[in-house]
Amino acid sequence: MKKNYVFLVFSLLFCFGKLNAQVTIGADVEPQPFSVLELMGQYETDVFGGLRLPQLSSGQRDALGATLTTSTLAEGLMIFNTTTKCIEFWNGTAWKSLCDSGTGGGGTGPGGGTGGDSGPWGHIECGAYIAPGVYKKFMCRNLGADPNAHPFYPSADLNGDYYQWGAPMPAATWNTIITPIPWTVPAAYYGDKDNLTATDAKVKSIYDPCPPGYRVPTYAEWQGVYNTALNPRTVIGDMTSTAGPDRWSGIMFGDNLFLPAAGCRSFSIGAVLDRGANGSYWSSRMLDATYAFTADFDSGNAVMGSSYRRAYGQSLRCIAID
Repeated sequence: MKKNYVFLVFSLLFCFGKLNAQVTIGADVEPQPFSVLELMGQYETDVFGGLRLPQLSSGQRDALGATLTTSTLAEGLMIFNTTTKCIEFWNGTAWKSLCDSGTGGGGTGPGGGTGGDSGPWGHIECGAYIAPGVYKKFMCRNLGADPNAHPFYPSADLNGDYYQWGAPMPAATWNTIITPIPWTVPAAYYGDKDNLTATDAKVKSIYDPCPPGYRVPTYAEWQGVYNTALNPRTVIGDMTSTAGPDRWSGIMFGDNLFLPAAGCRSFSIGAVLDRGANGSYWSSRMLDATYAFTADFDSGNAVMGSSYRRAYGQSLRCIAID
């Protein structure tokens, strides 16, 4: 009987355009003068409940958003984003999150803490699990990427610049095909200067080019991102060596971290290598004076490597500081 009553109320309220009555659900009390509809938290003696919004992932939300831009009537539409764990609403041009204030979650789960992307694509949180139950926020784009590029769709604007390990400034940009890169290995470092091989101190050195609040990820953090049990991988685009240098592609790790296959820069002449087929991202751990550890991937694998000279130009993606 109760279910039939609720159904009848909603039918009367929303199916008949000329109905002006105010309604309270959950208690036999008059609604306030300013309310069209009121839902009471206690609907039986000592039995409580709340309003459950539609549950959509970020991908489902974006698919819905594509149909909303043609009508101003969609303004105020609300959902609960199951990816970011936040309530979001459509403001007429973009999705806005109620977690934007930076007070939600404390940074321990999707959508927690401050940061994220609040550009033309609406609020997007970027991050991945680095260990079971440990979610970390990442910047949404590589250093040097266009801040207006969509962080989950491969494009030339998303590849970013190329850094030699330890250098605070880029050695080359994404769109210069041949630019000589000095063979000299930078004397600086990204993490702890003694951060060799088995150590992984979460230290941001003065040479780290990541913006305030972020640093170069450690070896262990990248290892967690590449764990398929924590972050299932989805290849986006044609990641093959025959696809050509201008076929933009990459891998989505989990639901909220897309890494473009930006390739790398030769340490001798600066030529672009394997762009569109591979991604190589520096970690803060060095192997020795000549080599440093990288997080590498192609269409079939994502592994931690140590075979790159520190003089190579490679991508940087920053992680939020604890």
